[in-house]
Amino acid sequence: MTKRMREIEEKESIALANTLMLLTNSFNKNHVPLEFECKTCGRKFSSFQALGGQN
Repeated sequence: MTKRMREIEEKESIALANTLMLLTNSFNKNHVPLEFECKTCGRKFSSFQALGGQN
């Protein structure tokens, strides 16, 4: 394998790793609810901690 081919493979590996990191970050952000709703009274809170301390 030539030096040029190794450089190309390294750049492709870095690009793939960066793409996977971006996809992972966007996937995690999509699964965090923006509001937490009380099942008893229906009120909505901006954090899970606020929901737990409302009673």
